[in-house]
Amino acid sequence: SFCLCPTTMLRLYKNEVVTNVAVEQAEVRQLELDWYTANYWLLGSSATFLGGFVFSQLCMPVPEGTDPVLEAMYLLCTAGCLGLMLCMIVWTTLCCIWGPGLALRGPKGQLSVHKAVVGASLCGLCNSACTGVSGR
Repeated sequence: SFCLCPTTMLRLYKNEVVTNVAVEQAEVRQLELDWYTANYWLLGSSATFLGGFVFSQLCMPVPEGTDPVLEAMYLLCTAGCLGLMLCMIVWTTLCCIWGPGLALRGPKGQLSVHKAVVGASLCGLCNSACTGVSGR
């Protein structure tokens, strides 16, 4: 026989609330992951665009009669900026591909989604540092 005593009903209501909170948390984490992914695609596209300008600047000859120290500093800064742009392109692409993949196919369920979101936010710190250093 099935008893619907008050304690059983309370347990059922509690389980329903816990389930609803878990579903809402998963939806919020998915929105966070979508937000990070969209921002990284935009950042990677910008880095690709600006990297093309930096590469064309690197291919242009330095005017004759330029001080060798100034020429070396110019080439060093331009090459460094190009290197940082390439790092940003690779990092943002990897974050945009592996982040949602880890969230979907991670072995630990919601913990994998949390790990993907935290990893995306840490990748954002690295990309922000590259952006600041490259002078973009």
